[in-house]
Amino acid sequence: MRRFIRYLYEYEQEKKMRNVGFVKIEQDMEQCVIHVHGKGFRMEEDAKGLEVYLFWNQDEKCTGINMGVTEPPSPGLNYQLCYTPEDMGEKENYGLVNGIILKDISGHCYAAVWNDDAVNICQMEKWEMAEEETHEKEKSNAEASEEQEVKECGKRYKVRKIQRKDMVCLPRCEWKHANNSFLVHGYYNYHHLILTVCDGQLKLGVPGVYHPQEAKAAESFGFPEFLPFEETGLALTEEETNDRETFGYWCRDVRGSEDCADIQRKI
Repeated sequence: MRRFIRYLYEYEQEKKMRNVGFVKIEQDMEQCVIHVHGKGFRMEEDAKGLEVYLFWNQDEKCTGINMGVTEPPSPGLNYQLCYTPEDMGEKENYGLVNGIILKDISGHCYAAVWNDDAVNICQMEKWEMAEEETHEKEKSNAEASEEQEVKECGKRYKVRKIQRKDMVCLPRCEWKHANNSFLVHGYYNYHHLILTVCDGQLKLGVPGVYHPQEAKAAESFGFPEFLPFEETGLALTEEETNDRETFGYWCRDVRGSEDCADIQRKI
């Protein structure tokens, strides 16, 4: 287990402007926990929170992957982020992480850097899944995605709509997925998640749309199964759905679901 502390600074370009707090990091090969403690953030009056990114720097380029949004500092911030290699889009990114960035809606940037590298925090580029190397590989992957078997449980499943904060009812080993960037993206687009039971297996679902590229992204973040909205029987508001595309839920099995009898009875 590697443990260390780094100071959190407000940045303008590559320059540290002022200290606003510190972060504590506890990391091993399987997961990393980051505790953020700060105050004095320059927040707008109605700001909802700070966007959180983990970043790495290669070839003088700063690349970040979104890990969610904090609660609004009031006035201080105490935030914990727990992530694993599976939460990083590609597992190789886990070992590249060199710090954490917090950004507000006005563009103010705050960051803690693990080493002494000069990093242009304010020019961070968001990580995107790399394109396939050849046209043939792209074609075969697209065909495979289109032919992906959609999990249809028919009358054997039940569905319950939940909020992200309700994930505390799941086994502790599942809590880290509250910071999964794919889950966070779906939650903030559609304002809910689902729990569903199919053949005795509890599943967590993230709202989204189905198409081949999205299927690859969902699988890379640990949500390989797609459940069409029409199969859920849920009643949603306009903000919670997408009428223009094939809307549904990207699902993953909840580990330890055999110990979740109480949760399953409430669905």
